[in-house]
Amino acid sequence: MTSKPLHFIVFLSRKMVTVDVAVPFFVSLNAKTPCKVTFITFDKQTAEMINANQLLLSAIKAIGCLVYMPTQTRDGHRSVAAKALVFARLLCLLFEKIFRRKTFFLHYKQLNDGPLHWLGRFCEKKTIFMQSGKSASSQKVDEHIKERKYRTRKVCGGTVLYFDDTVFETYSINVEKQKCIHVPLTVSLSGWIDFRDKFLIEHVGYDKGSKAVALILSSMEIDWLDRPILNNTNFYLLLDRTLRIITKELPNYRVFIKLHPATVQTTKVKIEEVIKRYNDNDSIEITDLSPSCLVAIVDWAVANIVSTTFQTFEFFQVPTVEFSAYHPEILKLTKQQSFQPELVDYFVHNSDKEFKRVIIELSKQKRLKKFVPTELPELHLTK
Repeated sequence: MTSKPLHFIVFLSRKMVTVDVAVPFFVSLNAKTPCKVTFITFDKQTAEMINANQLLLSAIKAIGCLVYMPTQTRDGHRSVAAKALVFARLLCLLFEKIFRRKTFFLHYKQLNDGPLHWLGRFCEKKTIFMQSGKSASSQKVDEHIKERKYRTRKVCGGTVLYFDDTVFETYSINVEKQKCIHVPLTVSLSGWIDFRDKFLIEHVGYDKGSKAVALILSSMEIDWLDRPILNNTNFYLLLDRTLRIITKELPNYRVFIKLHPATVQTTKVKIEEVIKRYNDNDSIEITDLSPSCLVAIVDWAVANIVSTTFQTFEFFQVPTVEFSAYHPEILKLTKQQSFQPELVDYFVHNSDKEFKRVIIELSKQKRLKKFVPTELPELHLTK
């Protein structure tokens, strides 16, 4: 007689990074210990991005379902009625899961405080806090360009899953009472890689002999920053320079452009205008493929500011290039290098000539991607 699978309810944040972390984690967990997962999002844009991502959506359907609970009306305004409806739906869902099944709740800080605080406190032993990924930002730079209020937050959950020690600097965690488990980068887990490879074979058609590069974009808009991050330029101009050099020097390359998850339609239109200048042979395309898929397709990746997705490319040994033009004050803070030098193989600062040299060098290298998949540690959630 087989035991019933564990059930998890996962509260996704508005940041797509939590989806990229959670889905591979639970696909890998399901490969070892059968489980059913209900992914919940309250954000329309996040729900739309998941539905547009074939790999993530197929993975979610394979292990559970996605539930979108809008807290806004159709015209985009928040309303008491919409929130009340969400609260009622949550109560019904949670009542069924808590009392009829062995259920655990996983969150990325939503249960620490705010509207869902009551759930975290009521079911604290069955609650899991998960770090949203390895840090790929510099706190010194972050504090310089935008005034923020940093405060230590008490983590709600009997179990804490973390990727690096920065979680203990950001949050208040009681290591004596809370079970802290270090987990590998979730896209590196063998269970996820097996699922991804099967997906690529069945759903994604591409010529293995073709040359390709991934261009990872930032959020593009920087007017909201308190201090400049770039020197007499913007990310649209950097994108223009990047595409101009790639298409001129490597005309046989396909360019897969990955938009930042927070990209709004007006920003996308501006990006498309830049693309049109260099897309005479339709070699440039905006893609919904996740980084997990891109690492199997491209020869190298480039960004105009280091991206969290570079963690995926680095693990799979796909060379990464950061081609930017930072403000002198930023370079002082980074000591004339990238925010995260461990994620960047080639750092090119404001030099078209050097960027040209680097990409020509990369184009001559053979596609060698040797990596050892990681394994998920034992979680021991049940006694």
